[in-house]
Amino acid sequence: MSRIDDPDFREQLRGWLAFSQSAPLRRWRGDNLIPPATLLECVCDSFRNGTDLPLEIPFAAVLHILSGLAAQKKITAQCGDTVIEPNVWTVVLADSGTGKSLTLKKLTEFTDDVRVDASGVASARALFDCILEQPRGLWVQDEAGQFLRWASQPDQAKLKSILLALGTGEPISWRTRGDGNLRVAEHCLSLFFLSQTELWTRHNPPESMVDGLLARFGYLIARPDPERPPRDFPLYEIDTTNWSNAWNRISFRLRTEYVVESEAVDLYREAFRSIFPRTEDIPVAFSRRLLFRTHQYALLYHMLREPDKQRIGAETYGYALRLTRTTLEEARHLIGEHNLSDLARLIAKAEALKTRIEESGKLCTPRDLIAGIWGITTVAQARGILNLLCTC
Repeated sequence: MSRIDDPDFREQLRGWLAFSQSAPLRRWRGDNLIPPATLLECVCDSFRNGTDLPLEIPFAAVLHILSGLAAQKKITAQCGDTVIEPNVWTVVLADSGTGKSLTLKKLTEFTDDVRVDASGVASARALFDCILEQPRGLWVQDEAGQFLRWASQPDQAKLKSILLALGTGEPISWRTRGDGNLRVAEHCLSLFFLSQTELWTRHNPPESMVDGLLARFGYLIARPDPERPPRDFPLYEIDTTNWSNAWNRISFRLRTEYVVESEAVDLYREAFRSIFPRTEDIPVAFSRRLLFRTHQYALLYHMLREPDKQRIGAETYGYALRLTRTTLEEARHLIGEHNLSDLARLIAKAEALKTRIEESGKLCTPRDLIAGIWGITTVAQARGILNLLCTC
């Protein structure tokens, strides 16, 4: 039997084609991220045909609704010895007037059942109480730039620790006088955060992107589609007729556990080497986090494409890897090539200094970095770099 007749090889080949193939006959830059005949295509086509709004917003919204549903139903994927949880975190950046609220309103039918009411939290305790009541689902947060900047302030250390624990899956505790020690042992929240681009860059400078908190997000930038000029859409007419049927084809066929096929893992290994930055511009830990998110994306794509099949194949991983590549490109754009080089050098120096200090039996502190490395000037900056080094 020739290699092309081997079904495992053909599956891996389909995956590689799904990862590398472009979609020249379609117009939006993200069209090759959308599997045909899925809820994702149905929703994005409705916005494409009836509005001039950027499609990145409905695209990301659908994936996060699925992520919230999977979190709520405790759906996971087994990849080798690793259990993949569906808690995807993404920040979508868009200009004012690009339909963030309209998109979420149109998708309310699907978000109501999985949405966690955390968008108005004003303290660490308020967030903890919300998680205690609803430990699984979808958290939608507008004005994310201001919120995350606030959460990163020194006086909000407890709030930030809760957010970091949400990302790692560690138990979250709160000690009270009346009720004793409250504890959320298991939780899984998908975070769909939105922000105006200008406000994001104002509140979150490039060095904060490698902080332990912001580095846990993937990023998408919503851009106007030149093929759909505003003058062609005097009214927004979004046809939602087929959405419910497309949703039901997913929600009624889901399994609670999926398994990643070996061919998909092989594709991931090959593509990892292809996507991983070949220069030192992007910090290694930052890149590795982005690339590992491929497994979460693959779980969501599998729910879209073949929710009733237990095994996740290479073709599904092809779509997930495309999305990973896109988020890596968006991160590079947000941080900027020049800033990436500077950050990489700072992190390399910080890692070397941290190693020397720890080899002497001491604990490396933010003040050690400020004193020992030119270019690290604030406690917040030093703490962010230490968080990155400690969680990579």
